Amino acid sequence: MKIKKNKIIFGLIALFALFLLSNMIPIGVLLFTNTQIVQVYFLPLYYAKITSTEGEDIVFKKYMEQKGWKEKNRLGSQLIFEKNGKTIEIFTTQIKTIIKDGKLVFL
Repeated sequence: MKIKKNKIIFGLIALFALFLLSNMIPIGVLLFTNTQIVQVYFLPLYYAKITSTEGEDIVFKKYMEQKGWKEKNRLGSQLIFEKNGKTIEIFTTQIKTIIKDGKLVFL
């Protein structure tokens, strides 16, 4: 019984560590590269690096255009993109600013 409990605890710790890494690696990419948008692993989120003169939505639109997507429509906080007949919807709440003007702003 004790061995099974230890395996469960180890599994939970491993999952927590994986979750932390999946969030920290994209932050590192933003900090140490010129990249302005990164997608978070395993989550429907994007982290953004912006300046005072540009918003998350503008930076995200540029990111999507670089990947070949065209903005089809915008409905409030919903951004709709199209590429090769495929449509995706992103809500601005899925885009989180992590770095603004070179400074960490999360937490």
